[in-house]
Amino acid sequence: MVNIINNTARLLFGALLLFGSVLNSKDVSASTFLFCLNSSDSVLSIELEKESFKLDNKQLNQILHDIGVVTIQEWIPGATEKDRHGDIYLNRIYRAFIDDNENVDNVMAKLESAYPLLYVEHENLHSLHYNPNDPSYDQQCSMSSVKADKAWDIWNIPEGIIPEGQEVLLASVDTGVDYTHPDLKASLWVNQAELPEWSLEAGIDLNGDGYVSSTEIEEFLIIEGMDNNADGEVNLRDLVCEGSGFLDGFDADGNGYTDDIIGWDASGYYANSPADPDPYPREGATPTGTWAHGTHVAGILAATTDNGVGISSASYNAKIISVKVSRGSQPSEPGISDGYAGITYAAKAGYYSGTLAIINNSWGGGSYSFSENTVIQNAHDTYGAVVLSSAGNGDTAQGEYSKEYPAAYDNVLSVCAIGCSGAWGGWATYHETVDLAAPGESILSTIIGQGYEAWDGSSMA
Repeated sequence: MVNIINNTARLLFGALLLFGSVLNSKDVSASTFLFCLNSSDSVLSIELEKESFKLDNKQLNQILHDIGVVTIQEWIPGATEKDRHGDIYLNRIYRAFIDDNENVDNVMAKLESAYPLLYVEHENLHSLHYNPNDPSYDQQCSMSSVKADKAWDIWNIPEGIIPEGQEVLLASVDTGVDYTHPDLKASLWVNQAELPEWSLEAGIDLNGDGYVSSTEIEEFLIIEGMDNNADGEVNLRDLVCEGSGFLDGFDADGNGYTDDIIGWDASGYYANSPADPDPYPREGATPTGTWAHGTHVAGILAATTDNGVGISSASYNAKIISVKVSRGSQPSEPGISDGYAGITYAAKAGYYSGTLAIINNSWGGGSYSFSENTVIQNAHDTYGAVVLSSAGNGDTAQGEYSKEYPAAYDNVLSVCAIGCSGAWGGWATYHETVDLAAPGESILSTIIGQGYEAWDGSSMA
């Protein structure tokens, strides 16, 4: 039914971060499931009504209502006919929400027997796993452990000859990033094509080199006094807040995402926002809590190095793109709600900006999914992305070191966490699907606000 490609040569990248998860009955959603139309079927037109929905496909519309589906939505917003793997088209996969009184397995079985679909499958749940404990380079054992300092010696950094890594886009598909952090804001990726024409005419390119950096944007906002969100402070949050003049409503680069100047919130606030270009973590989140995970990950990936502030990163001043995939409406401990939509966005962001996307996914769980696999292969085959993921934290229902997803999909680089000494602590998943090992214990990195903390966990590897 589905053509699954063989594993091809994998590209390596040292700064991998992961979460890992557990496959058991709690790792599939009890309130949602996925279904995929055949490639010959037309894409559905969905009209959302108060507490209901209406499809242009009248037969399917009636069936879904009859079996207890209360609403549906696109699983990967922004997907096009180009986004596919074999017979599976991402723009034909939908998430169905069922009535609280219905059993998801029963509803899935009824749909599968009543309408000719390509497939119906459970929606996997994905979660974060790490153990936080507690500014300076000498506190970062991982830098010397992976010999980043030796790599830097290839250049003459004191004389201004530094690694040129800005053409590589490091995407953090996570809980969002505090891109105003002093050690992250200069490393923030800027989608040049999405900057409105008026800002260029107003001189936002302060040094006139034809490239507008995040540092120039912040300085421009300060010079112009643009406190667009009226919080009493002018910073990069004023760039993409609601009502900002930088959000012109046009998808200038044609990647399917409007006004994605510095990244994307694939979950929106309630997971149904048609466009949310602000990938900041949940408002009011605890600076050191789980919502800070994406910020911690971003610091490991691309904290600004050699700037006299905080920490260093192995990539040495590459660019970071934040892709938020945790819903702001969740309780205090977020899960990964829209991780695969985030992967698709990150792959397209790299492709349409003319560079390569290295996509980090510090989370995992569930079992094999046709839908998820299609996202991975589409990112790899169509957009040339390198996808990284966790091997896991052991402790699964299938056995202590079973495979987990997305780490176990073909064309995903899977990494196991070890100590800075190179010793395996026994807690991280070691499995035949693992490709690399990297330090994941006592890793110092950025958190929400201006601070830093050392965290343990496979997420930090």
